[in-house]
Amino acid sequence: DKGYTYFLKNGFRPFNLGLKQNEELTLKAGLRIWSIIRKFKPDLVVSDEVFIVFHITKVLKIPSVLITHWFFETLNKKHPIIPATGKADCAIFVDTSEFHTIPWDFNVYLTFVGPIIREFDYTLRDRKRARNELGIDGGTEKVILVTTGGRYRDRSRLFDVSVEAFKALDIKKSRLILLAGELREEYRRRFKNDDRIIVRDFDWEMDRLMVASDLVICKGTFSTTWELAYLGVPSI
Repeated sequence: DKGYTYFLKNGFRPFNLGLKQNEELTLKAGLRIWSIIRKFKPDLVVSDEVFIVFHITKVLKIPSVLITHWFFETLNKKHPIIPATGKADCAIFVDTSEFHTIPWDFNVYLTFVGPIIREFDYTLRDRKRARNELGIDGGTEKVILVTTGGRYRDRSRLFDVSVEAFKALDIKKSRLILLAGELREEYRRRFKNDDRIIVRDFDWEMDRLMVASDLVICKGTFSTTWELAYLGVPSI
């Protein structure tokens, strides 16, 4: 929905497929994508890891481009993603080649273009403004942000370990921000008596949260890792 809204605001005419997370390889996704491609008859289809697209473009004999940042090497070779990637005509890899070993059976024409970083509304020079907007002391508080990069309940372990470590720190003026998403109510109840711990839903203004923080603890997700490096925010 965020991407859909972004394209609307910038004068495009997007279609919201109405798919939930991990539905990209379902029959539901295939039927909706098939109908759109058949309707508009594009000369080229570009897909950012909506893998069922490449089965459709191969059948309809339409050139296609896969945009990705990994080679799916952690997946079982029988995973449905693997044969789908092989049906793309070429792949654009938004990372640097030095970080990857190209699998011997990856037969798609490949181009590395390096990481693509979005435009930010906040940088480290805006830390005071970001903190003021978030209701945090603009200068003296130490701020730690914890984000899992997803909405899965089993990732709550990262929050629990981070809270335990935070409470062990001997820092008088400090804040811990948890981006808890669907777990926010549970964590707000647990820490309602500790005003040092701030529990928030997912926040699309991640650059504001990042630059407001002295340290970010996160899962090793691609976009978050590169954005923190670009902004110069220390991270674990």
